Amino acid sequence: MSISISQPSNLSPNEYEVCICSNMVLATVTNSPKVVDKWISEIKPFSRDRLIVGLATETVCQGNPALATLQLCVWNRCLIFELNHCSKIPMSLILFLYDPNKLFVGVGVADNIRKLKDKYSLYVSNTVDLASVANSEPPLKPKKGMMNMTFLRFLAKMVLNWDINEKPTNIILSRWDNQSLSHEQIKYACADAFLSSEIARVWVKIIESYVRSKQN
Repeated sequence: MSISISQPSNLSPNEYEVCICSNMVLATVTNSPKVVDKWISEIKPFSRDRLIVGLATETVCQGNPALATLQLCVWNRCLIFELNHCSKIPMSLILFLYDPNKLFVGVGVADNIRKLKDKYSLYVSNTVDLASVANSEPPLKPKKGMMNMTFLRFLAKMVLNWDINEKPTNIILSRWDNQSLSHEQIKYACADAFLSSEIARVWVKIIESYVRSKQN
């Protein structure tokens, strides 16, 4: 199933509607600390118990593993923060990532967390790698050599019964440090974080059991 993107006239210039398997996600693309502050403040009403947050990143380009973007998704709200163009990291984001009442989920999340810490001194308090959880569920164990992006879409099919198009090679290899991201880049960046959060919400009991097993 394809992923579509649009920008209705009622949205601000940095907001987009991304449709993923009939789910409409509001994506905010920005390098502005103030816009990040606003996005996080709008997420607060969702924060009752532990909040599940889909987390993904994009690197600058092939051969340059530095992070270009950080994607966060809560329910149908996605933030694409252009790290390499921001003037400073907002305190709201620092506190959001470090909040122990939030659970950040993704595929290959450990590498993302390490890069956020090493380059931007951003510490993420609670994380779960969906690939590691899948390893504890034999039918979902990733095949040897399966790339993170491919495995995320495999999980979307197995857990959500969603057929999601693979991210095209030209998008994977594109320049994610461009001042303005293309619509194609935005919709796939949004999809990575959204799929992670949706899989985790369906898997919440399995994830809780997995976390307890690691604590024992």
